[in-house]
Amino acid sequence: MVGVVLAGGRSSRMGRDKAGIVLGGRTLLERAIDALRPLCREVWVVGREGRDDGVRYLVDELPGLGPIGGLYTGLRALGDGRAIFAACDMPFLEPKLLEQLLGYNAEAVVFRLGCRVQPLPGVYDARLADRILGQVEAGERSLMALLRASRTAYVELPTSKARALLDVDTPEGLMRAEALLREEAWTSVG
Repeated sequence: MVGVVLAGGRSSRMGRDKAGIVLGGRTLLERAIDALRPLCREVWVVGREGRDDGVRYLVDELPGLGPIGGLYTGLRALGDGRAIFAACDMPFLEPKLLEQLLGYNAEAVVFRLGCRVQPLPGVYDARLADRILGQVEAGERSLMALLRASRTAYVELPTSKARALLDVDTPEGLMRAEALLREEAWTSVG
């Protein structure tokens, strides 16, 4: 299995590059890579400049389209099989949680929290690349539209695990993540 981190967004709501934000001593990008590594033979990053860190960096083939462009780029590079995708702005992802997405016979496997479907993280089949391109050419950029048009398995996530899906898109979201880390540190000490 290949793991792919989507890290090419403009970070417009955050006001600065999200991938480089440090939370708990590691950047958001490092946290995403670390969540995927135990499950994956390789980890790739879409939309970032390459570094010498054992990770393959891919230039976004559909820049400016958000996650759908990064998903397309990762699936095209994969060519065949499936990969697990994660956004770089989800600092509480853990390998044990991501492992729940594996083993399904579907084109896409994603979490559902109650009525809310979460397209990332998710496992996606490389054969979806053509469908994504057709969707984008028709003016549709939504991952939700892709999931509706695909054979998708939904893994129910209990509300007790909702923190894992917290994304850090805004300065307020970052403050919430920092508070959760402080609370976690405090409860582990006490």
